[in-house]
Amino acid sequence: MTGLFAFETNPTTAAMSVFEKIYDTVADKIIGKLTDKVIGDTLGVPEEPTASSSPGYKTWYDDNWGEDKPFALRLEATKKLWEITGSILEEAKKQGLIALDLKDYVKIDGAGFDTIGLDAAKGAIKAALVSWLKSQLPSGVSNYALLMGGGSALRGVLSGMIPAGEGRQLVQEVVAKFAGGGINLDKVTHNRLMVPSTAMNQPLLAFSIFAPYLSSPDAKLKITFKPTDMDPGLAAVPLAPIRLSPSIFQRLNYSVEVPDTFKGKAAMLEFEFVGIEVPDDIEFVGPGAVLGIARPATLDFLASQLVFLDDVRFSAGLEARIAAPIVEGGQARLDVTFAPADAAQPVQLFVAWKDGSAPESFTVPAGTTSHTFYHSYADDNPSGTAQDTLLVQVNATNVIGASTAQASLEISNVAPVVSGLALQDLRLDENSVAVLTGNFSDPALGNDGYTIKVDWGDGHETSATVLTLPSAGAPGTFRATHLYLDDKPSQGTALDTLPIRITATDDDGGIGTGATTIEIANKPPRIETLALDASTIAEGESAVLRGTISDDGWSDVHTVTVQWAGRALTVPVTSTGPGSGSFVVTIPIEDDDPSGSDGDDLRFDVRVEDDDTGQASDFLDLHVANVAPTMGVAVEAASIVEGDTARLLLTIADAGVNDSFELTVAWDDGVTQVFALPAGSSSYTVEREFLDDDPSETTSDVRSAVLTLKDDDGGVASDSASLTVSNAAPLPACSPISRSTPTSRSRCGRRGSTRACSTNSPSCGRSPMPPEPWWPGRTNSSRRCRLPCPGCTRRCSRSRTMTTARAATA
Repeated sequence: MTGLFAFETNPTTAAMSVFEKIYDTVADKIIGKLTDKVIGDTLGVPEEPTASSSPGYKTWYDDNWGEDKPFALRLEATKKLWEITGSILEEAKKQGLIALDLKDYVKIDGAGFDTIGLDAAKGAIKAALVSWLKSQLPSGVSNYALLMGGGSALRGVLSGMIPAGEGRQLVQEVVAKFAGGGINLDKVTHNRLMVPSTAMNQPLLAFSIFAPYLSSPDAKLKITFKPTDMDPGLAAVPLAPIRLSPSIFQRLNYSVEVPDTFKGKAAMLEFEFVGIEVPDDIEFVGPGAVLGIARPATLDFLASQLVFLDDVRFSAGLEARIAAPIVEGGQARLDVTFAPADAAQPVQLFVAWKDGSAPESFTVPAGTTSHTFYHSYADDNPSGTAQDTLLVQVNATNVIGASTAQASLEISNVAPVVSGLALQDLRLDENSVAVLTGNFSDPALGNDGYTIKVDWGDGHETSATVLTLPSAGAPGTFRATHLYLDDKPSQGTALDTLPIRITATDDDGGIGTGATTIEIANKPPRIETLALDASTIAEGESAVLRGTISDDGWSDVHTVTVQWAGRALTVPVTSTGPGSGSFVVTIPIEDDDPSGSDGDDLRFDVRVEDDDTGQASDFLDLHVANVAPTMGVAVEAASIVEGDTARLLLTIADAGVNDSFELTVAWDDGVTQVFALPAGSSSYTVEREFLDDDPSETTSDVRSAVLTLKDDDGGVASDSASLTVSNAAPLPACSPISRSTPTSRSRCGRRGSTRACSTNSPSCGRSPMPPEPWWPGRTNSSRRCRLPCPGCTRRCSRSRTMTTARAATA
């Protein structure tokens, strides 16, 4: 049946639930004992009787307050419980779980206790115990222990822990028989076991008592070695009772010496708790006196105490145990148990912590069988490992069995924690220096070595400078700087938000990280110099524009765009060093726009752009002079006859490729021809038909012309040409066409002839048609000769362009 009362004590969720139910059961008992301590501090210990004291007071004092008397022992136990509870709350206060000290909860208010404070104390102690137990009890390994204690406390605990579901009623009936029937689970017999022989050198029986609530100084444990049917001749050996120390959720180690008669024999072990459920109140005033301080009626002063019996084992005598692994900067708890060889003499303990610190020693007073050491490990030496195992060594004097013991301790590294990141500037222009500071904490408190890297978010990583190492109460600090050359990414963004990532690594591989962001703004470029190779050029030439630029964004890429007269040209800027560049732009000037002037001022607008939308602009003026055209004239035929067309062949050149022209041809006979030539003309043919070789009475005449070519900006070129126009002989009379040669015709006049067919020619048959009239400007006048012979009819034409003056006299 004892299996019903075995509980997991590893601080898991299930175990903590059990502990909380136990606490709820004994909370009023704990608060009651704490009020006794406050009353004792307030009123003091009753005075010893004097000759004038009443016999009743003298008897009451001698029975209760004398040396080793119940009330005196209970008050000492109460002070011990106050000390334990206060230390638990103090630890919880450091962790921020509670805000007040124990004395602020349990205090007298007027004629009684502050009931609100007492209720708050219950909650505060419960919250503190949850954290306390997780740090004090071994974790990671399952550990079952047997719950024992007084009936009233057991009833309260067990009734709250019966699980729902099938079997609940059966368990309730069992609990009712044990607890409700007045049977206290204060005695248990261990199963048959083999006791080590003398040669095995395990002369002690050791065990642990985990006491959720143990307040009475009367609480003791009696152990009896009982024979089995394997050795019926052995007699039972009861050992001297062990007084149990007051406890609130503490684990204490005890040991007793194994009787020689049972060494190497089979035995049963009986554990019996005595004084586990007794009245535990304290009277601070004598018979008939009034206390004067009221306590809440809910407080319970029956010491119905609870304990877990655990870890029963045979031992070599001196044992060292470390309850749980720790992390660097943490505190290890070393429990040392032993049996004194001479109980009347103290025991000397020496501990080598194996972390380079000096050995620690402690003298345990006579009559004590255990001691607990605490030691802080700053680091998990050696470096380069995430976890290290140390063998802590304990030496002792005046102990039974071995005088040396070892305990294994695992120490784990803790990664640093990055915090407090701060940028000197949250926004910077490119080519500016960012300054980052931050903190990092580590329980190793500066015993680790640290490397702190900063990824600046622009493809660069640098190491930070560690300014100070972590110390007690203060984090370590670091500082890092970085020059942002450009606002990445460098494609069309005027402002970029870059992530900054910090990685702090200790010498055991622990990594802590932090992050922040910074804004980097683009800065526009600057045009430092801008000049033309010449301030004046002629059209058709090229202007050379030179310039230099600067930019705080050393990684920026630049282009320069030049605009003029509706045209534009873009070229790249050549880098000449960090943040500087130059450019040369050759600009062809085709014309001195606008037309109508001999020269014009041309404006060049210059714009430099970086790859992040930044730009700078400037302008320059250039005077463009017009260039007169050139012209060459050739005569297609130096001599023609009247009625033929003269052709003048012109070759034209002009540096202004966009210039258009006006050509004027002035003939010496008063005829003027004017022609409009489009831009880009490089040749032209002037035609004129000469109908007569004026003046008359000459066989030929020389005709000359002056040619003037003017571009649209007034530039002029001129040349001259001449040719000979010869007279043509008159036409012969028409003659019959031979019928035998029908394709042969007699000529009826000549092309361009001014003569009519002969009227007295017998072959014409009749007079020709009269001549058509002429008028000024009339060209291509024609008349038709009618000839009697077949095929003799032809068109006789003449063409003449006449000026008005000449037409008037024609």
